[in-house]
Amino acid sequence: MPIEIRREPHGLCKKYTGRVLAEEIIRSDEETAASPDFDNLRYMLLDFTGVSSTDVTKEAIDQIAAIDLGSSITNRRIKQAIVVKTVELEYLALLYARSPLHHYETRVFCSTDKARAWLGGNLFDAQQTNPAGTPNV
Repeated sequence: MPIEIRREPHGLCKKYTGRVLAEEIIRSDEETAASPDFDNLRYMLLDFTGVSSTDVTKEAIDQIAAIDLGSSITNRRIKQAIVVKTVELEYLALLYARSPLHHYETRVFCSTDKARAWLGGNLFDAQQTNPAGTPNV
C-alpha cells in the first residue's frame, strides 16, 4: 500500500505516493476509524503530493465520506488538511470536503507548511468559522 502513516502527538499524517487506488484509501480510512486511539485524534494531515495517479471516482469519494460520517459519531473534533499538487487531485479533494456526507472541518492546501500552519492554530477547537472545503491554495 503506497500510504505511510505517521502518528503525531494529537493526530496523524498520511502520506500517499505513486499510484493510489480508491480501495487503498478506503481500507486506510476504515483502519484509522477502528484504531483504539481514534477518539483522541484532533487532526489528520492527508498528503497527496507524492501521488502520480489514482483511480478515485466520485462514487469512491462518496464511500469515503460515508465512512467518515460514521466515524464522526464518536469523534467530531478532527480537523483534516488535504495537501495536493495537481488540479485533478484538488478537484477530488474538494468533492470530498464538500460532500453532504462529510462532517469534519476540512481544507485543501498546496503545501504541507500551509496545512500545518492551519492545523496548528486551534487543534482542539472543533467549531471554526470557515466552511468545509474552502480551498487555501
